[in-house]
Amino acid sequence: MDKKLAVIFPGIGYHVDKPKGIVFHGTGDDWAKTEVIKEECEKRGLPLYLTENANHSMETGDVLRDIEILRKIMQSTEEYIKVVAQK
Repeated sequence: MDKKLAVIFPGIGYHVDKPKGIVFHGTGDDWAKTEVIKEECEKRGLPLYLTENANHSMETGDVLRDIEILRKIMQSTEEYIKVVAQK
């Protein structure tokens, strides 16, 4: 049987008991403080990818930059999935 993998991107209202495998955070996010995100990721051993001045939706107001941010997120997610699948 082939292995299957689900990628879950938790959002607002999720607690620490939910799945938290890779974290993307915009430093301009009004919903979560960057320092708290950094500390919690470090405590839990979660990889953290920070994007300067991006909001909770990982948007900056510059459409071309936002598309590039999304490309980097998807590339990092793909790499993460490959590493996790090998374990």
